[in-house]
Amino acid sequence: MVATEDRRPSGALELGITTDDTHALDASRTLRESLRTTLASGAMDSDAQNLASALGRVLAQCKATPTLATTVLDPFLQAHPSSLLRATVLEAYVAMREELRALEDASSWELPACAVALEDGRFAVCASPPHEDDAAAAWADRVAAGLVKRRAKEVVLSGAGSARTHLEEALGLVGIPFVTESDARSPSRFRFRLPWSK
Repeated sequence: MVATEDRRPSGALELGITTDDTHALDASRTLRESLRTTLASGAMDSDAQNLASALGRVLAQCKATPTLATTVLDPFLQAHPSSLLRATVLEAYVAMREELRALEDASSWELPACAVALEDGRFAVCASPPHEDDAAAAWADRVAAGLVKRRAKEVVLSGAGSARTHLEEALGLVGIPFVTESDARSPSRFRFRLPWSK
């Protein structure tokens, strides 16, 4: 069976595709049509590569399988063979998946995941998010603001690095006192679930 632009790529049909793949095909229809038109005109330039890169990113955002990312260009490459375009799609797909995974990992450090409410308005906070320095400072500001909204009276801090330093500064600015986990009263009461242990 020969795949057409409105049908699933033949390789994906043989191996099976998921509901996410179907959604990805729908979402990328305009991109694929633009790429088909560009290739039909005989152009193999930066426009074609940019379209292929955008296609890879859209597939990743739609949680398409690697099978679809590998075969999505089959209908085009039968008439216009190009290992460069296939590689461009896959490179963009993999890069976007890694970026999305990093964002998901970082989100697990936002409130309330990074904190546990204790007694008497106290909170235990783990300050070790995998952020660069600027992002760590922004994270600390968000956490401090969130603790203000929760009417925190004291914070028991654990963690290290720039994020810990930024959070100490942010807590100082909003007037919330903090102590380290080792200095806190009755440390055994402050054992709390880390974000990655969900």
